[in-house]
Amino acid sequence: MLRGDLHTHTLASDGALGTPALCTLARRQGLAVLAITDHDTVAGWPAAGPGWPQVVGGVQITTSLEGETIDLLGYYRQLPQITTLLLVDLQEARRKRVTQMVQQLKEAGADISDLVPSGTELAELGRPHLAQALVRAGCAESVLDAFDRFLDKGRPGFVPRAEIQTKDVIEAMHADHGLAVVAFSAGGIPDALLGQLVEWGLDGLEAYHPRASAQETVAQLERAHRLGLLVTGGSDFHRPESSRLGVPALPEQPLLTFLAALERRQMIEAAGGKRRRKRAQ
Repeated sequence: MLRGDLHTHTLASDGALGTPALCTLARRQGLAVLAITDHDTVAGWPAAGPGWPQVVGGVQITTSLEGETIDLLGYYRQLPQITTLLLVDLQEARRKRVTQMVQQLKEAGADISDLVPSGTELAELGRPHLAQALVRAGCAESVLDAFDRFLDKGRPGFVPRAEIQTKDVIEAMHADHGLAVVAFSAGGIPDALLGQLVEWGLDGLEAYHPRASAQETVAQLERAHRLGLLVTGGSDFHRPESSRLGVPALPEQPLLTFLAALERRQMIEAAGGKRRRKRAQ
């Protein structure tokens, strides 16, 4: 039985492993397909490595729709262009956000400025990185304590994330001939909003996730079937001590259906490119 993990993170965002180490671990876990879905960056995409599983390039982007936060997973066969331009703007917003959080923490008596890199590397940081810095600086006993005291909403180091509209991200993913999938969230998104996403061309729902109960997985599978959407899933892997790569894994049938849909999307682009070249001649 083929198994895939379509939701993982590397050092390029907030994961603990570099891409080669993650791909090697995926091979040891017997995974046939691995998707790299770092937050707001495609920098973790690898070149092919010997003995690695099939690697799908992806990205995870947090979006906003009518006051709801919706995480989208994009999947591609080649490096996206429109999505990458969008990510450049997001990375600049991330740099500004982290800079402001570090300043607010300093004003609150939790100075971690010496533990945080400067310049472009700030775009790779998020609240988990700052939480770890707070622990190293002796300002918090644990990452959880750092969030509770400094980084959660309403705390002195909190700065809201820059918002980007869900429709804009779906359109960018499709412009790059990728697939747009809603990442799992507890309780799922409301039916009315999901219906809106389907109208905009949403491709799939993430049903298999470590935080999903058996009942929630079944509910997501039923929603996907009812709406004619793809089913995806994965471990949301960040670091070995807190998650296990390939648990849960996407089973063989939805995995093959996903790969076929991704291939069709790429073939449509290839056919369109040929038609455009003929018209230009």
